[in-house]
Amino acid sequence: MPNREFHMTLGAVTGSLFFAVEELLSQINNEEHKDDNKFNISWESLIFKAILGVFLGSIGGILPDLLEPARDPNHRSFFHSWLLLLSMLLVIAFKISKKSTLKGFLSHLFLPFTAGYSSHLLADMTTAKGLPAIK
Repeated sequence: MPNREFHMTLGAVTGSLFFAVEELLSQINNEEHKDDNKFNISWESLIFKAILGVFLGSIGGILPDLLEPARDPNHRSFFHSWLLLLSMLLVIAFKISKKSTLKGFLSHLFLPFTAGYSSHLLADMTTAKGLPAIK
């Protein structure tokens, strides 16, 4: 069964990858560089967002167990449910599709946090208890 360290590490990796890839894609798709087929990667921004993604993904990765502590084998309820997992994955897909109406820096913080939270639920899904639909 995944423990806190596992969930924190998985959330950190997932959050940083999502944030770094989002930043890299936004730099590649920058309108200023469409015509000359050249782009310069802002490594400082990419590294900053990857580090921030580690932090936010870690928080998201352990949050389900902070909201519903594993005091007994049947501790999983709403915050460990299929309904919440599917909602999180839809939010990620919507954000990545660029149709999101969320604007500003806070919307960018939401993606690595949500990726970390989703990674926790996906890892718990592979255990013998799995995830409840909703409780």
